[in-house]
Amino acid sequence: MEERRMPELPPRAEVGGLVVEELMGAGGYGVVYRARDARSGCCFALEFIPLEPTAEWGWRELGVLARIGPHHPNVVELWGSGHWREDGHEWLWLKLSFIRGEPLDMWGRRGDVDALGLGDKLLSVGRALAVRVEAAVSPWAA
Repeated sequence: MEERRMPELPPRAEVGGLVVEELMGAGGYGVVYRARDARSGCCFALEFIPLEPTAEWGWRELGVLARIGPHHPNVVELWGSGHWREDGHEWLWLKLSFIRGEPLDMWGRRGDVDALGLGDKLLSVGRALAVRVEAAVSPWAA
């Protein structure tokens, strides 16, 4: 499997009016930084999705989040997007609401998680996936 190159953004780099603060994590399709709006001071998640070889997935992700619209209780809110170039590579970036808290995988490994708490989390994740699938399938869904 081809390794995807991710942008190397130092702290205080500026992207779309956001000032990068720190790398939060990386996954199968991208990397996420915590960033702060230079004017308002509000904190956001700044996700980068490489346009090679995952351009189709990135543009679909943007379309799904745009169709869902703001303020859905189970889906992170999209505030903006843009295009980033670095050293001959290109990425789609998404400005998303920053959700404070522990990553779900770390939360699940803690010893103090009970069945009820786990059920609540799984239900929320299931609802989010259902909304995202509906938005990806139907251009009228939200």
